[in-house]
Amino acid sequence: MSIPEEGLTLRPVAEIRDPVHGYIKITEPERDVIDTPFVQRLRRIHQLAGAYMVYPGAVHTRFDHVTGTMHVAGEIAEALSLWTDLTQDQIQEIRLAALLHDVGHGPFSHTFEEVLADRTTTTHEDISERIIKETSIQDALSRHGFSPRKMSTFAVGKRSTKAPFMNEIIAGGLSADIMDYLLRDSYFTGV
Repeated sequence: MSIPEEGLTLRPVAEIRDPVHGYIKITEPERDVIDTPFVQRLRRIHQLAGAYMVYPGAVHTRFDHVTGTMHVAGEIAEALSLWTDLTQDQIQEIRLAALLHDVGHGPFSHTFEEVLADRTTTTHEDISERIIKETSIQDALSRHGFSPRKMSTFAVGKRSTKAPFMNEIIAGGLSADIMDYLLRDSYFTGV
């Protein structure tokens, strides 16, 4: 279900043209987070690690995926706001959490996690939480009135909230993450 343009009440300040979702509108808090080095580094991490060696079109990045996930999460939240008391601040939180959900991915994406698992007890979610709380992302979130501590847990689907469906949008069985990567990965691999 596509939300009509007039349904989006967050004020966009920029757009990203995405081959899967079309134009993705970006708000000022999102732009400030996107402009941090920790989100920009996702442009250099392949979404599907080395799959491009078999599927030459699979050169899309974690950056493409997190902006797409933010867009999908926003559409889900906007649709839910028609039937719930979800506020615009909560919709913005959901979009930011979706944008940050993979910020802790290392080089070679999930392949790197196998190395982490062999040598540490740390996951990319643990790294995401630290990056959100301890880097320039913290500053960008705080500048716009969002708690880095709360956003760090929400971004990995662990936030306690009065509206449990908010976590489901980020990390549930039908999350915005899954909705984006199924479309994106199939589009870029040609399957």
